[in-house]
Amino acid sequence: MLLASKDIFWGIGDDNKKRKLVLIIAITLLTSMLLFFKLGVKFSDSIVAPLGISFYTLQALSYIVDVYNRKIEAEKNPLKLLVFLSFFPTITSGPIYRYTDFVKCYNRNLTELKAEYYNIASGIIYVLYGYFLKLVIAERAAIPVNYIFDEFAPENYGGTALAIIAATYSVQIYADFAGYSAIVIGIAQIIGYDIPENFKAPYLSKNIKEFWARWHISLSSWLKDYIYIPLGGNRKGKIRKYFNIMITFIVSGFWHGGGLHFIVWGALHGAYQIIGDIIQPLKKRLANRMGLVENSAFHRLIERTVTFMLVTIAWIFFRTGIKDAIRMIMHVFLYPRVDYLISGGLWELGLSPFGWIMLWGGILVMVLVDRLMYRGLRIDQVIYNQGMLARSVSIVTICLVILIFGIYGDQHDASYFVYRDF
Repeated sequence: MLLASKDIFWGIGDDNKKRKLVLIIAITLLTSMLLFFKLGVKFSDSIVAPLGISFYTLQALSYIVDVYNRKIEAEKNPLKLLVFLSFFPTITSGPIYRYTDFVKCYNRNLTELKAEYYNIASGIIYVLYGYFLKLVIAERAAIPVNYIFDEFAPENYGGTALAIIAATYSVQIYADFAGYSAIVIGIAQIIGYDIPENFKAPYLSKNIKEFWARWHISLSSWLKDYIYIPLGGNRKGKIRKYFNIMITFIVSGFWHGGGLHFIVWGALHGAYQIIGDIIQPLKKRLANRMGLVENSAFHRLIERTVTFMLVTIAWIFFRTGIKDAIRMIMHVFLYPRVDYLISGGLWELGLSPFGWIMLWGGILVMVLVDRLMYRGLRIDQVIYNQGMLARSVSIVTICLVILIFGIYGDQHDASYFVYRDF
């Protein structure tokens, strides 16, 4: 990679053959390394993947391709490129940082060398909100989720309870990863770096396409720019467009891991998008016949509920194997057993009634904050604009909530984030 920083496309002028050869060699080396560890970890216990390899490999690939396409100039300073690739807030679990975003902040910080109160104050608030998502919601949600999935026996529970646990896993993985992203973005902001937002209220999306415009944005935009568009995007007809969508999502699944269930998870999202595009006219006609006013509050509620259900079904495959996922989904629909909930079965899954109340309360706060994010308002910016007193009270309050209601201690690894494994 250092060789690429000094020589790739620099000093070879407009010789397109040499440029293309260097591009092919660089991409082959990087993807081979990623494939080796992705597949090696799956088939051999003796191979351990380096922490964050999936993230900084994609950063390196985006840099090389952007230089080849002359979107950016090749970096002549190996140290600066190393700082970009090993940028400490993002190195373990992203977000996937683009060189164009990094270098603007790097050059500005190098010349100005001054701390900004706004960046520090709002960055601290966003870091604390990230820890709220992680410790109060994600770690608490993980308790019943692990209880069900780690000793998988869906026949012992009612389908309704399993549906609640599946939805709880959707909450867990979102709060965990969005919490991590908020912590990273906040830390980077404190030290003068602007990392683009990685989540924008994805569970308020009205369809799967919108979901992927709001979920893990750094990955979905990378896949769009470096996989989907180079394949032809939507420029070569409907059939080719659908093929490109499916390939892109299969690549997304494989990026998450070498297991077949990750591929199925990615393929499901590809199928969701393709089917959603095909039946769009049918959906409009059906809504008109049912008397639903397009984009009304009730219409949006239905769309968001269906989208969340589809995403949750896909998450089941993501969390467990294919056979186990099918078993669980079948039990949800075929054996609801509401009596299991009525008899207090939910309280036997590792969380007390108070624990469930705290989880649902945390989710309510998260939804309210996400409604702000859906309108483009980040919680730290909203709090900052209320004045010094509101900022101080908010910081103290969030700290107290985390300390009192957070899940941490000897029996919980609060430093573990779900996406660290990818």
